[in-house]
Amino acid sequence: MPLKRYYESGGVDRLADRLENEIRPHIAAVLRGIRDRAPRARIVVIDYASPLPESGSCYPAAPFARGDVPYVRSVIGRLAAVQLDEARRAGAIGVDVFGVPGHDMCQPVGPRWIEPLIPAAATTPFHPNVTATAAIARMVVAALDSN
Repeated sequence: MPLKRYYESGGVDRLADRLENEIRPHIAAVLRGIRDRAPRARIVVIDYASPLPESGSCYPAAPFARGDVPYVRSVIGRLAAVQLDEARRAGAIGVDVFGVPGHDMCQPVGPRWIEPLIPAAATTPFHPNVTATAAIARMVVAALDSN
């Protein structure tokens, strides 16, 4: 778990600290700015899709040490939770993509939403592919229809 040891060295979780003290306030400010400029807008916040499985490894597709896979996933999960929390606070619609399991970069082409280091789809490594984009669009439409 080299990443966890690095970011939590000295007894301080530097990523959690940055998330709460820099990123959360920035997200809140952006949402306030949107609300101020467009008070009647329906704002939609989409969190990040989970790039990694809950456990295990799929090296070399995801070049992380086995112990870092759950750590990196948890960091991204905390970011996703902050995004959705700030959406709720701002009166925006939150779309929980992170909470949809089984689409990480370790999955085969088809169910996979996030491309691995060497993508099979025309996209950037570690980013959503066209399957993800279509699925997330359907999730956004459903969220808008139900709100």
